[in-house]
Amino acid sequence: MASILSFLNQAVDSIISSGSGLNTGCKLVLSCAGESVTFPVSPPSFKVSNAYNNSTINVNSLGDINMLGKRGLTTIKFSSFFPAQAYDDIVNTTPDSPYSYVEKINSFAQKGQPCKLAI
Repeated sequence: MASILSFLNQAVDSIISSGSGLNTGCKLVLSCAGESVTFPVSPPSFKVSNAYNNSTINVNSLGDINMLGKRGLTTIKFSSFFPAQAYDDIVNTTPDSPYSYVEKINSFAQKGQPCKLAI
């Protein structure tokens, strides 16, 4: 499972980071409760991580034993910026104010509902 996620991570990373400009045709859309934010600038890269809640216990006369745990949450990390003016490499032709993006993302976090990230 980890090798498939690693492959997908590398494939999407190469698609996003290829080309001379920032906009390579990829769009990142964060949606929550019927509202959405399309990031105006594609991030140059991102990282997907999966947590596995394994633990190690020590048993007398056997030593350390790895106890397999359940899979934890998947996390994704990326960085981008919200431009204050229009550039050639922007995904949206008419970007909103940088502060409006931040306000909308903060409102998603406070809603207490699951969000969806589409790439």
